[in-house]
Amino acid sequence: MADDDVSEAERDHLVGHLESSLHLTPGERMRLKAHLTWLLASELKLAGLKKRLAGLTVEQRTHVAEFSTTIAVIDGHISPGEVKSLRKIYTLLELDPDTVYSRLHGLNAAPRDDPSGTRS
Repeated sequence: MADDDVSEAERDHLVGHLESSLHLTPGERMRLKAHLTWLLASELKLAGLKKRLAGLTVEQRTHVAEFSTTIAVIDGHISPGEVKSLRKIYTLLELDPDTVYSRLHGLNAAPRDDPSGTRS
């Protein structure tokens, strides 16, 4: 939402990832989509996340950072606002915000048919 828009590709990737990784029932999928719709309609803030993220391991924080970056590039457009938000997210995750640029570059160079941004 850093660029004031969540593209259909970004939303689809996010929902697809959550559904597949969480092994949700049909009712849980419906609630997830409703909750996501509510979150996207709300004005989201990063404030207050520090406490929630404190209990994550370095591996988990890295995964959250990489997934956030993947969502930002999935529509093929990266705005300055998205980069700024990603740098804030990396900082909140206690990761080097300068690594955002190399991660973005790596994802842009990855084949488009691989939504994870990793090379096979």
